[in-house]
Amino acid sequence: MAVDRFVDEVSSESPAPGGGSVSALAGSLAAALAAMVANLTVGKKGYEDAWGELSDLAVRAQEVKDRLVRAVDEDTEAFNAVLEATRMPKGTPEEQAARDAGARGGLPACDRGAARHREGLPRGVEAGRVAAGRGNRNSASDAGVAALMARAGSRAASSTS
Repeated sequence: MAVDRFVDEVSSESPAPGGGSVSALAGSLAAALAAMVANLTVGKKGYEDAWGELSDLAVRAQEVKDRLVRAVDEDTEAFNAVLEATRMPKGTPEEQAARDAGARGGLPACDRGAARHREGLPRGVEAGRVAAGRGNRNSASDAGVAALMARAGSRAASSTS
């Protein structure tokens, strides 16, 4: 989904995507910025002693970014599964049992998704710190934003579970 469409969907009356997806997006942006700073440093004169570390950082940050981008949709899908289950009929004991089973099936998916992206976020924070400390000075503000976005995503993920 395009960014403007995602933001419009978040601002709508729809309950998903919500906080979990937004926190994962914040983390993915943090990792993307850390990778960018690393990539803007490797190969630049004056940063030779950081090339190896930042080459590794760029790869790790891309992996975190990819995982968190997937978590944006996974969180929405898991929450939608819970909502779908709560909308099932509950007039008979059988319907109630099916409804309860559906909700129970969706909740662990929500919890697993939140746990996965909470695990990735500290790596994003660390990537931002390394990028800020060792990266291209011309990209210092980007590294700072990376660290702040990772921190915001991490705190938000903790509050959504």
